[in-house]
Amino acid sequence: MSIIFDDIKVFCDFDGTITLQDVGNELFKEVENFEVLNKLFIEEKLTIYEYWHKLCSQLPKSTSIEIIKKQSRNFEIDPYFKNFVEFCKKNNLQLFVVSDGFDVYINEILAMNGIKLPVCSNKLLDTKTHLEPEFTNASESCKCYSANCKRNFVLNKSDENTLKIYIGDGYSDFCGASHCDLIFAKKYLAAYCNENSLPHYNFKSFFDVKRILEKKINDNNFKKRNRATVDSNNAYKFE
Repeated sequence: MSIIFDDIKVFCDFDGTITLQDVGNELFKEVENFEVLNKLFIEEKLTIYEYWHKLCSQLPKSTSIEIIKKQSRNFEIDPYFKNFVEFCKKNNLQLFVVSDGFDVYINEILAMNGIKLPVCSNKLLDTKTHLEPEFTNASESCKCYSANCKRNFVLNKSDENTLKIYIGDGYSDFCGASHCDLIFAKKYLAAYCNENSLPHYNFKSFFDVKRILEKKINDNNFKKRNRATVDSNNAYKFE
């Protein structure tokens, strides 16, 4: 049975979802051991915190915040994303960026494209000797692939009357997406949803996401996902 929701929130990944490439990966590829460290992380031989600390510590000493900002300007966003942002505003859908990347390049790319959105991400600090990652939204109770706990951000911004929508593509999206009512997925997130029997919509671009949401709004075809509600309630107990 469909319900009319006054509170609909959209949680959207950044790297490889809003942007056409994984900006974080591309920026850190100049680290000599990038492929080795990335493989160790995927194989769960490094925690996400260890992974980011090792990558940052091995960046060339000449790398600064300004250099990261400058390099980030070379990356393009999904050509339909700005239109999707306007669509969300028009339909009173609150849109948030949730990323396991870093504020430095995320804010730069959004600003470059004239987009203002609330962002939840890790921080990158310049200590004058090296760049240091800061995980202000980490969670000890969550064992996901993200140093920035997307699950907790989703839950903190929602209540029992919120219809939660998630859009993503990667490992760091697994936990956040699984606590949402409606999931748009591609790449690794789509594979995860298939493996774990999570209902979702596959998408290639934000044109697809907007088209599907537009129809759901017109048909009033939204409903809570029972498993997401149970998982969310359990998460509240242990956090």
